[in-house]
Amino acid sequence: MSQPHAADDSERIAAQALLLFAPFLVLFAYAGFFKATYFAQDDYIWLCFAKFCDAPALSLLYRDSLAGQFFRPVGQYWWMAVHAVSGDRVEPYQLAYLGTHLVNSVLAGMLIVRLCGRLLGAMTGLFVALNPIFVTPVSWYYLYVFDTLGCTGFLASLLLLVRCIRGGRVGAGLASLACALAAYFTKESYLMLPAAAALVVGIPESGGRWRFAEARRHWRWLAAFSVLAVAAWSWRCWVIGGFGGYGLWTFLTSVQAIEHFGERIVTLTGFTGWSCFPALRRWDASENAQLAATVPLLMALIWLARRSSTGPGPWWCLAWIAATWSPSGLMTTYAAVSFYPCLLGATLLLAQALAPWRHGMLAAVSIAFVYAGHGWFQYADRAPEIAVHRAQHQELRERFPPSEWSQGDQRQLVLMIAHPDLFPDAAVKYAAAPGTSFSSILLYNTSSPTNWVVMDRGELGPVGPLAVSPVFQNGYMEMPPYRSWPLFIAAEDMLAPAEGLTLRFLTWQWSPQKRFVEVPIDKARDALWPPDQRPAEAPPSR
Repeated sequence: MSQPHAADDSERIAAQALLLFAPFLVLFAYAGFFKATYFAQDDYIWLCFAKFCDAPALSLLYRDSLAGQFFRPVGQYWWMAVHAVSGDRVEPYQLAYLGTHLVNSVLAGMLIVRLCGRLLGAMTGLFVALNPIFVTPVSWYYLYVFDTLGCTGFLASLLLLVRCIRGGRVGAGLASLACALAAYFTKESYLMLPAAAALVVGIPESGGRWRFAEARRHWRWLAAFSVLAVAAWSWRCWVIGGFGGYGLWTFLTSVQAIEHFGERIVTLTGFTGWSCFPALRRWDASENAQLAATVPLLMALIWLARRSSTGPGPWWCLAWIAATWSPSGLMTTYAAVSFYPCLLGATLLLAQALAPWRHGMLAAVSIAFVYAGHGWFQYADRAPEIAVHRAQHQELRERFPPSEWSQGDQRQLVLMIAHPDLFPDAAVKYAAAPGTSFSSILLYNTSSPTNWVVMDRGELGPVGPLAVSPVFQNGYMEMPPYRSWPLFIAAEDMLAPAEGLTLRFLTWQWSPQKRFVEVPIDKARDALWPPDQRPAEAPPSR
């Protein structure tokens, strides 16, 4: 009769011992985070939105504020709230962003404690907190707060749902639905929450494997979540005139469908391995060596996890990963952040593989130390690069203070050897309110994937931060009130000479002082387009 209690005590002691390491490991892993991250890419667009949004806050819930592309009001509230506290200082954004992730790791651990016990919950929470797929690259970009903040509502909803069905507390169930709605309104990918809820409610209170009969007992709550998801999706479509987001993939033939879902399965497999083992980091779909190592390692984890008597088993973990990644399965993007809600399933699979082992506790601590060391080294390696990024950003802001925007002159600057995450046009223009009059100033970064020339109609007018994906860089494009050309450095008259605009080239000087310096156009052209690589003739002026 004393053996179950002894087992419970042993599990409790092991979980407490594991959690003793957690604060030190987290501090060690993220010590360099604040020097290794900065505003980048679309962060500038959201900074501009937060700074100059003059619409009533509640109107974001029923009004299209982003030109039919996104409907993510809760995430927009996050940007507005942090900006209200911090202005343009980066540190509060860093604290709020990293804090959201760490809260998610606590919620993940608490959920698994409820479902599987203390030891698996402690392992899962710690593995999520230090996860290598968050360290690189999710933590680099604050714009991913839509994913992390949505996951906060997602996990809180599931945790409250478990409390409701096991304690008979209707209030907790209603709070769970409210959190689900917040997740839906943070990012559209969390509309898959009803599938995750079905996985959670099917685990008996005594633990163990998922049972259909157990899930069926709670069909009313599952129906409520499904109805709420359909209502949220319908509301979203009504507000922005469509599904929005990055769009869904379409296919015309069965062969296309097989190819698409085959590629999606391969991508998902790579992300799963990456989330468990930092060495399996797969930056793009062409890296097959990591994928070849991932498959046998995941098979080993599945085989080991089958021995776990307290957990839901490896197939539940795989079902969780498939359910939470299903929205990305219908798209074509290769983004590691899409795996963020799947982390609970991947880390629980790893925890179940370790827990039954005699030395599983030691192995879990060792893996946590590896994760923490990975974070420390990754941030230390990235910090010098981000220091340059910060310096370039600050110099642009000093060169173009808001007071100079209405002078009426037209300048075109091409930045060479600039940081690829610096969207210079947006970096400068979020200092000026949209709708104000200022000069047509081109700021183009040759290292950035956003290779577009953007100017107004040759006269003073409203110009806001703008970034265009390389997918659309195939020729002249009208984007009222803008006119845009792909920048093609091949000749001095490459761009609209009739406009009377002057092109100037700035390159980043490393010594004796780190700053942008102007270079002659012939040197710039030779650097960007060596003579043996130039086209036969320059593109026609427009």
